[in-house]
Amino acid sequence: MIKQVTYYDIICDRCGKSFSEESNTCYHDTDTAEITAIFRDWLAIGYKHYCQECYEYDDKAGNYKPKKGGKK
Repeated sequence: MIKQVTYYDIICDRCGKSFSEESNTCYHDTDTAEITAIFRDWLAIGYKHYCQECYEYDDKAGNYKPKKGGKK
């Protein structure tokens, strides 16, 4: 049997990387996807999400920020 299913993923707003592809897992709801991504060092800044390679700590501001640049 083939059945259509819906799953949720976190996509890095800077580089487009898929968290589900990185973790090799699908998530049945948005909360589980986000909590798992944050546990694996992804970061939510405002309403955007960033993989580990796409954010950095800003010593002057005392918080994390997205790195400059983005999708090619």
